[in-house]
Amino acid sequence: MKLHLLLFLSLVMLMSACNGQTSNKKINPDLFQEQILNGDTVKELGNNLMDNLSRQKE
Repeated sequence: MKLHLLLFLSLVMLMSACNGQTSNKKINPDLFQEQILNGDTVKELGNNLMDNLSRQKE
């Protein structure tokens, strides 16, 4: 009986842990509004190094 209660409580805790997460994604205002193609010139360089590196791989 104690094992069943322990398993039930642990499952309830696992299921309720994901319940508080929201799916709203924050929009980063630093990103350009238009899609930049490879080889295009840009008006200014962004200050985020990871953003620049990820665009090189596309």
